[in-house]
Amino acid sequence: MASLTTATDSRFVYVLFLIQVLLNVSWNPLFFRYHFVFFALLVIAALLLVVGFFLFRYLRIMDWKSLLILPYFLWLIIATSLNAYILIKN
Repeated sequence: MASLTTATDSRFVYVLFLIQVLLNVSWNPLFFRYHFVFFALLVIAALLLVVGFFLFRYLRIMDWKSLLILPYFLWLIIATSLNAYILIKN
């Protein structure tokens, strides 16, 4: 089993996590408070890409533990499609 051995790998994972948190937190006010549905779609699509990248990039390293993020990834797919549906239909 491989591991995150270098400081650069660890730093990259922390940066990915920070980006994910910032995107996750910024989506809510964009969508619900300000009703910027297009910008919210861009944010949630970026969030989907970051989480998907993390899921598939570190699948070998984290083994079965990376499956713990799979429900979140599936929910992001659903939420992104709902956001896109609202943008298209309104």
